[in-house]
Amino acid sequence: MFTHRRKNIGEAKVGLTTHHSRVPPFIEKLRFFRLRFFRLLLFLFSLILSSPCGIGAAQIPVPASASGSVGLTTATATLTILYSNDTHSHLLPFDLPKFGKNVGGISRRYEYFKQVRSQNPILMILDGGDIFQGSPFYSFFKGEVDVKAFTLCGYDATTLGNHELDDGISNILEQYKKSGFPMICSNIFDHDTREPVFPQFKMFDRAGRSIAVLGCIGSEAWSVVSNNRRKGLDFVDPEICLPPLIKKLRQESDLLILLSHAGYSGDVELASSVSGIDLIVGGHTNTFIEHPVLVKSRPLFVPNRTDNGLGGTLVVQAFKWGYYVGRIDLDLGTDSRILAYRGDLHPLDASTKVPFDSPVERLVSAYDERIRALTGQVIGECTEDMPYPEEEKHLHDLPLGTLVCDALRDFGGGDIAIVNSGSIRDALFAGPVTMGRLYSVLPFDNTIVTLSMAGSQLHAMLQFICANYGRITGYQYSGLTFTFDLDKREVRDILIHGKPLDESKNYRVVTISYLTDGNQNGNMLFKDARNIVDAGYFMREALVEMLKKNSHRLVPPKAEVMTFVPPLVIPETEKPGNTTDSLRIPPPN
Repeated sequence: MFTHRRKNIGEAKVGLTTHHSRVPPFIEKLRFFRLRFFRLLLFLFSLILSSPCGIGAAQIPVPASASGSVGLTTATATLTILYSNDTHSHLLPFDLPKFGKNVGGISRRYEYFKQVRSQNPILMILDGGDIFQGSPFYSFFKGEVDVKAFTLCGYDATTLGNHELDDGISNILEQYKKSGFPMICSNIFDHDTREPVFPQFKMFDRAGRSIAVLGCIGSEAWSVVSNNRRKGLDFVDPEICLPPLIKKLRQESDLLILLSHAGYSGDVELASSVSGIDLIVGGHTNTFIEHPVLVKSRPLFVPNRTDNGLGGTLVVQAFKWGYYVGRIDLDLGTDSRILAYRGDLHPLDASTKVPFDSPVERLVSAYDERIRALTGQVIGECTEDMPYPEEEKHLHDLPLGTLVCDALRDFGGGDIAIVNSGSIRDALFAGPVTMGRLYSVLPFDNTIVTLSMAGSQLHAMLQFICANYGRITGYQYSGLTFTFDLDKREVRDILIHGKPLDESKNYRVVTISYLTDGNQNGNMLFKDARNIVDAGYFMREALVEMLKKNSHRLVPPKAEVMTFVPPLVIPETEKPGNTTDSLRIPPPN
């Protein structure tokens, strides 16, 4: 028989006493950087020993089998894990350029879950965060319908995504009061009490195995949470917070799973530097990982290696919006070691039939009817498709971004307008435009802000963006053109409405409250701004006003704002499943 370890309480919180004691902040930083420094030395040393090329190309071997199956097994039990991430309130089927029409939908997900459960009742359903925000379902109901739908689907746990905090911690706690599954996050603490805000882990039993599920949010995801929403909350780096928890839980569990909203590279870093994790279910970067990626442990880099039969940690993620559901099957031996694994992504499309009596379909339809009563009216027409691809929006200006900024600039009476690229969340397609569609494109309740900046300050703002291009978020603009010289990291040829920038002139700038509150480098962009006025109007209202002024038509702008030296090359993104590997995940260095 396998070894069945002692179980702990089902959900638990562990305070900061062991890993975040009350010491001066500079001591905490010193400890953190010292830890990183020694890990880096060990990592470099292990690279030299393990690879003749010094790169360690075998660090993460992607399964060679087209089916994603690895290993031979005489398993005593097979655990099936279904997973999702970054649903962003996309509860109805949707169209996704380059991917397909009428895809996704939470009702189809429910039916697929039922089908898999009938095949193997030894099942867990997990989520990598960002269930909230991204469609009118969230704009109007603030997560209520999302949590109800996920409960009906039978989810066992999720973790904290950055967008879960869009309406503050009180909204999360309120929405999860009646949920059938917990929000698990180990590394967010109440500033005053120093206690974890959420359960740090939950124990599950499947086929007699004790399974620990932890959660965490990564530093990059935490950094894009609005400053106002982070007040009263403390973030602890997962690499510091997780090891003591994992050490404790490994004594009580046969399998350990981490739900991580840290992004793919963050998950690889965790898998490489934190031992004892069997599987990471990721989120945040909307990464298409067709088959599970095995991150091998390095004995020198991770002294207490993950001794699970694989010699490392499996990392998975399932793109975005529920277009895919991920599945991984773990064959467990008598000692609960993982003898083999198989995994892939299952697309949800019209081939997944939803019966008329589906409880999830009834739930979503009822809420959708309420939304349509408020937003179903057609308010105008869009003349052409305006896609907003994830892989491009942070690299350069796009017609939809310029259109939104044009609307803001006109609404606020400004010379120029600027917004962070992430404030726009979806494409705008040719055809009728409804208020519901505007809510999908601009779901955040960001308000329009006007301010004054001298030409020299505008120059400094663009120079900051150019100097940090590729390392910080992208932005969308209106009213100006400029060139980024990426060899010299200098901005030049700045024109405001076709005229050279006057360094001594005052310009009126229109932006949004998210940036003027200091988020996404807003504290640097507008550090010298004056006459800051927030009139309280939402971004969506500017687009509505543009429709009224333009005969209820939205026409994509043709002129480009940004030029690059050398010219920018945008990698072409192919639909997953094609013969190209453009969306497949290469082994990280």
